[in-house]
Amino acid sequence: MKAVFGFMLLILALAGVVLLVRLIGPISFKPAGFFDQLSGQPQVIYEEDRTGYPAVSFGAVIAGGWSLDAPAGQISVVNNGNQPINVTHWLIKANRGSYMIGKAIEIYDPSGLTAAGEIFLSPGGTLYIYSHPGPINFGFQVNKCLGYLQNTNNFDPPLPQICPTFSGQEIAQLSGVCQSYLLSLSSCLPPEINIPLWNDWRCAEKLNQLNYKSCFDRHRSDPDFLTGEWRLYGSGQVLDPLHDQVQLIDEKGRVVDQYNY
Repeated sequence: MKAVFGFMLLILALAGVVLLVRLIGPISFKPAGFFDQLSGQPQVIYEEDRTGYPAVSFGAVIAGGWSLDAPAGQISVVNNGNQPINVTHWLIKANRGSYMIGKAIEIYDPSGLTAAGEIFLSPGGTLYIYSHPGPINFGFQVNKCLGYLQNTNNFDPPLPQICPTFSGQEIAQLSGVCQSYLLSLSSCLPPEINIPLWNDWRCAEKLNQLNYKSCFDRHRSDPDFLTGEWRLYGSGQVLDPLHDQVQLIDEKGRVVDQYNY
């Protein structure tokens, strides 16, 4: 009787385990999230179905090495999907603080009067968030002419030096000396001010176009004018310089991605 009773208990225990597994279902280890109604803090849950979640990932780079005095340098947010994603007002939450993504200028007009708008990351586009203040008081999307601003502003890291050069047709009517000089210049650099070519009015006209405004006016309609890289500055010391768990939380309170180091 004891043996039969023990066998029946074993069968009941196994049945209970099977029922529990069916109720719980399979578990994945990709974090999703929601806001706890009491604390207001995001909680990480684990679920299989992440349909509708933005295809966005992010990471962090700590500047200055792994020391207590090292500044938390850069956070990157990348659109891995095939549709633009609005990341404005998304939250980056770390153990020591948080930072909300604000607005930025999509196309920086040379007049400086452009209003900031929401940040739409194009497919493959990246938003870089720097802890230190920037040389200008707004965030922006990098375009292929913006490298000229590096000559008068100390952007850290430097702006990409990808300014378009003059085509052969654009300078074909200039003197050979002028053409050789223009072709020798590095991208996004202004001309020297003490060269005799300024006495050649045709050449001087081209030399005066080696700046952001002229480049902007000539190329703003180019299909590749915008690079898809956005920059924001002044997030402050959000990241711990040694170890941290950082969460990227969208406007619905979902933990889109999590980065540990």
